[in-house]
This record gives sequence, C-alpha cells and structure tokens, in this order.
Amino acid sequence: MTLLKSKSFKIFLVILSLLIFLFLWDDILRGNEAQTLANVFHFANADWLTNDWFLSLDTSYRIPFNIILYPLAVFLPISILAVLARIMLITVMAAGITRLLGKFNLSMGTIALFILITFRMKGMLAGEDMLWHVESKVLAYGLIIFALSFLLEKRYTPMWLFLGGAVALHPLVGGYSIISLVYIFFTEKNDEKLNYIKKLPFFFITSWPGLWVIFGNLLTQPSEKTDFINELYFTRHPHHMDPTHFIRHIHKGFPAWFDYSIIIGNLIFIAIIIAAAWIFIRQDSRFRIILKYSAGAATIFAMGLILYASGKIGFLKYYPFRFADVILPFSAYLIFFFQLDSRLIKKREWLSRIILIVVLFGSGALFLYQTYQIASSDRPITMLNENNQDAEMLQWIQSNTEESTVFIINPGIDNFNISANRAQFVSLKHIPQDESEILLWYEKLKSLNRGVDFFNREKMVLESHLIDENYNKLTDSELLEIRERWGVDYFIGEPDRDGFFKSIYQNDRSAVYLIR
Repeated sequence: MTLLKSKSFKIFLVILSLLIFLFLWDDILRGNEAQTLANVFHFANADWLTNDWFLSLDTSYRIPFNIILYPLAVFLPISILAVLARIMLITVMAAGITRLLGKFNLSMGTIALFILITFRMKGMLAGEDMLWHVESKVLAYGLIIFALSFLLEKRYTPMWLFLGGAVALHPLVGGYSIISLVYIFFTEKNDEKLNYIKKLPFFFITSWPGLWVIFGNLLTQPSEKTDFINELYFTRHPHHMDPTHFIRHIHKGFPAWFDYSIIIGNLIFIAIIIAAAWIFIRQDSRFRIILKYSAGAATIFAMGLILYASGKIGFLKYYPFRFADVILPFSAYLIFFFQLDSRLIKKREWLSRIILIVVLFGSGALFLYQTYQIASSDRPITMLNENNQDAEMLQWIQSNTEESTVFIINPGIDNFNISANRAQFVSLKHIPQDESEILLWYEKLKSLNRGVDFFNREKMVLESHLIDENYNKLTDSELLEIRERWGVDYFIGEPDRDGFFKSIYQNDRSAVYLIR
C-alpha cells in the first residue's frame, strides 16, 4: 500500500502508460528493428538462416544487448520477441525518466506534456530518437538518463556504473555520453574533481565489453581508407552524416521552405530556452549540470561540422551529430516545461489535472485504435505492412521452400528474413562495418542494378531509384550469373516476367521464381 501511495510510483505509472500508448505498436518489425531483432534471433538460434550473408557478419559490438534478449529469443518467435523487448525498453526508459524528473518536482500534467512532446519527436536534425525501435541504443539512452539523475545527486558510484553499462550496450552513444561529462568535470572544484576520479574504477566494471569493441575497432582500422569506402558509408544514410541533408525534404509533399522553417524554428527554440536558462536559472545546480552536459554534446556536434567542412568525411561514420540531436532538445524541453510548470501549471492544480486526463485519454485512444487495427487484420503482427497477398506469399514461402534457401528480393525491403524466415541476398539498409564487406555489399547491390554503378560521386548520393527501375529488368542470364557467383535460389519479382524461368508461386503483385 505504501508503494501505491508513493508519488514516484504514480509518476512511473503515468510515464510507463504514456510510453506504451505511444510506442508499443509503432512499426512492429520495421526499420532498424528488423536488423536488430534478426541479429538477436540469430545469436540465440545459431541454426536460423545460416546462409544469410548479413547475419553471418561480425556483430560483437552488440553482444551485451543480444545476451539481455537471449532468454526471450530462445523460446519465442520474433514477432512476440519484438513486443516483449519493446515493453522491456519502455520500462527501463520510464524508470530512468521518473528518477530524473523526480529531481525537478514537476506536476503530473506537466510530466505528461513533457513525455508526449519530447519522446514523439524524432530528432531535430539528424533524425535520431531516444525511443522508437528495439535497439541497443534505446537501452543505452535509458541508462544515461539514470546516470544523469545520480549526477544531479553527486552520487558518482552509480553514475559511473550506469554510464559504463551504456558504453557496453552502445559504444558510440555511451562514448559520447562520457565525452559530454568533460566540461562538467573541468568546471568543478578540485575536491569534486577528486570525487569523480575516485569513483572512476566503477566505470570499468560495466563498460569493458564496449571498451573492448572501441579499442579493437581503432587497432584494426586499415592504415589508409579508400575515398570510395568513406563516400559509400557517408551516402548510405546522409541525413545522419551530411549536414546539408538535415533540412532537405524531411516532410515529403511539402515545399522545401517548410522543412527549413520547421528545423530553423526548432533550433531557435532550443537556443532561446538554453540561453534563458543560463541567464535566469544558472544558479540552480540542477540546471547548471544539465546545461554543461548539453554543452558537451553540442561540442561533439560542432566537431562533426568541422570534420565535414575539412573534408574528413571518413570520421563521420561515427555519427557525431546524432547524440546532440537527442540531448539538446531533451534538455531544452526539460527546462521549458520546468519554467511552464513553476510559473503557470503548478499554480492551477485543475489545469494540471485537465492536461493529464487529455494527454492520457488521447494517447490511450490512439493505442486502442492501433490495437484494434492489428487484432482485426489477417496477420496479427504485420510484417511487410502490405496487403493480404504479401502475407499469403510469405506463408507460401515458409511452407514450400527449404530453410537453407536464399532469396533475391528488392533491396529496398529490409525485413524479409524475419518476415519469411528465409535468407535475403542483400538490402540497402544493411550495410556492414568492415571495409571489405562494404565493398561486397555494394557489389551485390550493383549486380541487382544489372552491373551498372548507382553511386553518383558528383552529387554524393546513392541513386537507389535506379535499382528499383532495373530490378525487374534483370534477365535470366543475369540471374544465373548472380546464382553462380553468390549461391542464391529464388527471385521475387513481377508476375509474368519475360524469360524461361517459370513462377512457382504468383499473385497479382508478385511472383516467386526458382533460379535453375
């Protein structure tokens, strides 16, 4: 009963409920989650899709995350694993946010608004997010939020333990979280600096798997990377690495000026909030720490801009823009809602209750609608998010083909392996880390473009639309050549294509061809 009456527990329940409402059903088995869950499932079931090239690559940097989800992946299908893993990540994030917000004594209505606005925003520039798919970075961000809550209390032992865990789970996110502490450390008094250093050994207890990956990666880097490799990696997801892409047609269908206005408006909002906080509430130690931590993240962002301007794009594969893309708006909204709460909402308790009810009921209604859509569909948890014909094709493939077979499918689809339980030849999304494997990835894609380069070095873009155009123009001889070179078995393309290959399954949209 004491727990039920606890204010922290009530806040936790509100935050947990909101995050479940907002994120549980979004893009099930889509996006990055398709790659991550496939790797987890392959880690737990070594005999699953042994011929899938991408799954056979080295993913040692993700081992701690794979181990955490291992018990679920051993006994459950991927579709259920996706739901339970998402609930687990949401719970960790809710607990971390509860602990951090507890230091600011916000009203319940303000907390609901903060969660709604902060977590539904998918980055400000580079499209980063703290909570969306089932990924190791989500758990790492949750641990970083826990660490910040302990930092505000000057409890450095748990702070270092949680930051170490973040490094182990996601070396880049965790590593940037450590770098962002540097400004705080050097502006502290000497006795406080000593406390930081005394507790530092606790960091190594939890961080060693991530440090092993970081130093191993640095030691095994080739002495001279080719420009072609760097440029390929750079153009794979330019909105994460290329500042000129941050404001290009983010909202499809709207004119370019709309994108500019949205992002410039966001940046101005962040600048105003942080500047106001520094002027008016810098004496508050809580915000002083948050602002210094944000300054550390902004410094990483600035270093990325310098690397970009100097032409050192090879280093941009370490995504210097994405950490700040999360931390800066998070800090700005925290400061903004604290001011809103103290100056307006907290003085009107009825307003806080109305906001809480509206946000919870609105999010809950959206959740129920999504649940109804999923429950009333033929496939309770959608895979390709297409019509029933795709679902029927996937079911046919699982029932009529061997598990060891490899399928050529349009590389724009990145979740075929977990949708059909069959290996996929290559996808645009799944680019490896190793230099030689990156070249192989490009060669595979090039073969689906009928041997023609689709990397425009002048414009620095991967013209993937060319693959879409050429994919269904592949001749039988070209498919046989791909089979001889890489050992594929089936091709999924348009029905009634020209050639001597006959479809063994066909509907109005697609056909499965045996390559012999």
